[in-house]
Amino acid sequence: APRTYRRTMKFSDDAIQAKFPWKTLTPIIGEPNYLTFRKLQAQVYSNASSIPSQLGGGNNGHLGVVMPDAQHHQKTGHNFIIPNHPGTYDATIPNNTPNAVRARVEVNHKALINDIETAETVAL
Repeated sequence: APRTYRRTMKFSDDAIQAKFPWKTLTPIIGEPNYLTFRKLQAQVYSNASSIPSQLGGGNNGHLGVVMPDAQHHQKTGHNFIIPNHPGTYDATIPNNTPNAVRARVEVNHKALINDIETAETVAL
């Protein structure tokens, strides 16, 4: 069965940054150490988590963009994989598909595209 995506909105760069709890990351002054690095890492993780995503399990925002794969999987039980862009229109919908089913498939397809494009923006 195809995966059902909750309707999500596409975020612009400004909208993504506006959602960050840490608008300005704490700079590391002088020689970095474990504590200063961990503080900065926690802020980056918090910012990435604040941007909604259905990818990577759907409960941790875009944490998987900035967290190492193995650590993300251990924390969430899911891999954060940005799928290939499926194209503007879902060409797999048969012509004789009932309108209600077609509409649901199109909404899911658009939500997937929005998640992919937002994840690609966050990853920049």
